[in-house]
Amino acid sequence: ESWDGRFSRDNKAWASEFYIPENIVHGIDMNRELIVGSHPAVLDGFIGMFRREVLELEKEMSAGQDAQKPETGRQETEQPQAEQTVPGRLVKTPELEDLDEGDEIIDLGDEKDKVLAEMKQSLGGRQETSGHDVNQSAKQNDLKPEQTEPEEPAKTELAFQIADRYISIQETEGGYDYSIMGLDYKEIDGGVYDNPGIGIKEAINEIVEDLKIIPFDNGARGNIRDGDRLIPIDYDGLMEKAEAANAVMPQSDVVAAFKAKTNELFHEISEMNPAEIEETVKCHVQAQLDESGIDAVIVDAAVAGSRCRGLEQEGSDLDVVVELSTNEREDALFDMLNENGLHIGGVKVDINPITAQRTGSLGTYLPQVEDYLEGVREARERDLAASISSEENQKETKESLFPEQAETEVTLTVAECGEFHNLGEFYENIPTVEEAVAIWKQIPPERMNGIPAIGINIHTPGTEVFEDVGMDILSGNRIDLDILEYIPDIKGNLQAMEIITELVAKLPEMEIDGHLSEEMEAKVWEKRMPDLTPAEQLAVEIDRFIYGYDTALYHDNNQSMTESVSEIAEALKQRDTRDMALWFADIAADGTEREERKQAMEFLGKLAEYKPLAKIEEMEEQNYNMIDNVLNNGAGEKAQKEENKKASDKPAAKPSLKARLAEKKAQVAGQGREQEENIKNKQREM
Repeated sequence: ESWDGRFSRDNKAWASEFYIPENIVHGIDMNRELIVGSHPAVLDGFIGMFRREVLELEKEMSAGQDAQKPETGRQETEQPQAEQTVPGRLVKTPELEDLDEGDEIIDLGDEKDKVLAEMKQSLGGRQETSGHDVNQSAKQNDLKPEQTEPEEPAKTELAFQIADRYISIQETEGGYDYSIMGLDYKEIDGGVYDNPGIGIKEAINEIVEDLKIIPFDNGARGNIRDGDRLIPIDYDGLMEKAEAANAVMPQSDVVAAFKAKTNELFHEISEMNPAEIEETVKCHVQAQLDESGIDAVIVDAAVAGSRCRGLEQEGSDLDVVVELSTNEREDALFDMLNENGLHIGGVKVDINPITAQRTGSLGTYLPQVEDYLEGVREARERDLAASISSEENQKETKESLFPEQAETEVTLTVAECGEFHNLGEFYENIPTVEEAVAIWKQIPPERMNGIPAIGINIHTPGTEVFEDVGMDILSGNRIDLDILEYIPDIKGNLQAMEIITELVAKLPEMEIDGHLSEEMEAKVWEKRMPDLTPAEQLAVEIDRFIYGYDTALYHDNNQSMTESVSEIAEALKQRDTRDMALWFADIAADGTEREERKQAMEFLGKLAEYKPLAKIEEMEEQNYNMIDNVLNNGAGEKAQKEENKKASDKPAAKPSLKARLAEKKAQVAGQGREQEENIKNKQREM
């Protein structure tokens, strides 16, 4: 993943050296088994540890091989003697070292001594004529030192590469000025080596040795190992690249431009914009740093990931990159900052800490994020275009192979006798549900013993009438939805199902045979809305809000939408809205989504219309300190108590005879009615 800035540049370069061949088996890429799903920062730290362990192991193996070199040399000196025993093989002895591959060897046999004597005599003659010994001249030539080329003038500017660092050095009046740059040619460290008494090469060697001593977490050292060597490079070329890198937009401008684009495309979470989220994350990070006692300074933070470009999907985390100035490892910082799990508006926050010496600053990291997200956006656009193209191709193919499925005509039928359509009146090709219901209601039920029915008919242009698909949906006072499970041509036709839904909505008094799907039931109530009372309309609105707010809780508390709407409507009619008002008040105060809080406030206003006693009390209450849905519960209380006391103290009047006779007559009549009712109940039971 070369685009991911959470992997160090050195580890990326190391990984690119390995070739992984394609391994396709039965159309499946078996290399997917090699994919590691760990977090990039953790994986990068592990790779760094692994490489250091391998380097130490290689050093130990190299030291062991050096210890075995004397024994190896002895074996090499013995090898020529063994090779002399191989028949037919030419072995070069010291006497034959000057022979070339094309030279021919002649066996002198018995004349060997004679030929050697003549050669000595010839050499002696050359010595006499030339005045000096040829052999001696050759020896002198061997002893004469080699002529050296003219020494180049000492250089005052040098450049080297070592591991993932570039180092430039130049001579100054007080010593040497040096700079240490990263692979992006931007300066990481530098200074003046104030020892003019040594050469420039010796100075650069001492600078590198000092780098190898400091810890790995130091930004200047990077990934320089003990065994790494300086590689000379062109000084002028390095300076040109460094100048071009520094001429790029300043980091502050890069970060500001990235954040400005985020503000345009970001979808707010709990009414928090990116800047507010970044400040919240900074506070969280600082608290974690203080609690852990880690010496680190927050440089800046930026919302990153898919949400910063409006590309998030359902369940996407909120990625925030935090640049820290510290010597701590990034993987250790990541574990510490994400240990408790920060959430904003119900969305999990993934904090990604970066340091300049490891991943780089925000100025270098955010452009990589931008490139990656642009690739994601382009890939989604390609997938969407491919999906649309595929759907169009499938539609064209379907229409060409099955022209009868291209277009259909859906109409309604009304029969006076649902069992035998040829008995009584029969109407067909009815275009709308309203017309069909009107005709169905006009059929007098007493005219014959048939059961009126409303049916649906699907006709495909270009086909015969007997190929139409038709079925009675309403018969008597029942709507049969079970039958649709056995007629896929009707159930799979969107227009037909829309008409059936409208038929159910138009006749709410009909009984339903079968299951009314959740989606269909919602459409039924939506179509019924214009004909409902205000209380029922409000009940439907409240039901849909509850469903959208917490679908799982809705399913736990309600078997169907119809039952839920009925219960809410009944509560509104009974003025029992206290629990609903408290629930909406909680959402309005503590809701996570702005739109939900707004809707809750609107419902509170509508529910207030179903508390008329409170309004009457506000107008007629005599004690304004007692507005509590109880009218005048405080006024005249004392006077009422005095009236009750006078009434209790007054002697009871003796009832008249007429009154007593009337009372007795009423008792007798009541007992008579009670006895008569008991007799009727016994008869019913029998």
